[in-house]
Amino acid sequence: MNPLYSTKIQNAFLEGRVLGLKEEGVKPQHIQTVISNVFLFPNTVYKIYKWDNTSFNKSFRDISKPDIRKQFYEEDFSWNHYFNNEVYQELLGVMVQREKVELTRLKNNTDDLVIQMKRIDDSYNLTNLLREQHIKTADARRIGFEMTKAIAEFPHRPETTKNWYDFMQIRFRDVEKFLHMAKPSVTEKEITYFMDKLRGYAKRNIEQFTSIDSDKLSVSIDNHSDNIIYRDKKTSFIDIYPPKEDWMFSDPFQNVCRLSVDIYALGGKKLADELIQGYQEYYKVQEIDERLKLFYQIYAAFIQIAYRFILSQPDEANKYKKFVEENIDDMLAA
Repeated sequence: MNPLYSTKIQNAFLEGRVLGLKEEGVKPQHIQTVISNVFLFPNTVYKIYKWDNTSFNKSFRDISKPDIRKQFYEEDFSWNHYFNNEVYQELLGVMVQREKVELTRLKNNTDDLVIQMKRIDDSYNLTNLLREQHIKTADARRIGFEMTKAIAEFPHRPETTKNWYDFMQIRFRDVEKFLHMAKPSVTEKEITYFMDKLRGYAKRNIEQFTSIDSDKLSVSIDNHSDNIIYRDKKTSFIDIYPPKEDWMFSDPFQNVCRLSVDIYALGGKKLADELIQGYQEYYKVQEIDERLKLFYQIYAAFIQIAYRFILSQPDEANKYKKFVEENIDDMLAA
């Protein structure tokens, strides 16, 4: 692993002259995310993580360190390949020799790694399907069931000694920091009010949360609606690997509530309830705790409020904000 070659590797991808590309000689579309460079060829996508994102390296994982970087790539690919083996094709090494940049199936002693993916049709993204009103109640229930099943049967569960309450305290701190990044669209007064309500619910129900110990936790994935693909009555996922180790664990119910608030905001309450019915079908749960559902949905909405304001999407951010304002008092009702 060698950060000195990052610019040379990026330029070679931009010019379509990396040896071993599936589509050599084609110049790709280039997208930069906060932590990665993504190169979109007509049928193939390559993702390379940035070395020098100081904020990410400090707050999440320091992928400027070669050993941590290699582990991050391997786990990212492994998780995503499980949740969508059609899209996530290979984890490849990248070698640089003078002006030559080449892909290799070797993973050790390479200058970097790259994730190779099949390019997908964005029209099947769940966010877009919800906006176009193409999701019906049966679809929402199917997505809820298939997502819950995929998460429950994930074979590579990390180990932990923490319980769910421990992880929730970490998540509270993280989402509060995220909300501060959205100021002034979200005010200091609103952040304090929102977080006091969230922490108040958790404190009132501490025994319930601490009882969800390491044996009862499931893995947690980044399953907001932008990362869900629904095509031909089949649910699949992209980019679901949590960037922070403390975000890898969840109450299984929180996972479905996380996505349900997106469906509520973009498609309405009926579809959101049907999604949760899919969770109930998998776990054979007859009734759910409505206040707990609101707690998890409101927590997820806070993430989207911050995210959408940061992306300058105020209309969508305000849909989540409206959801919080309409439901936060019911969450704490006696």
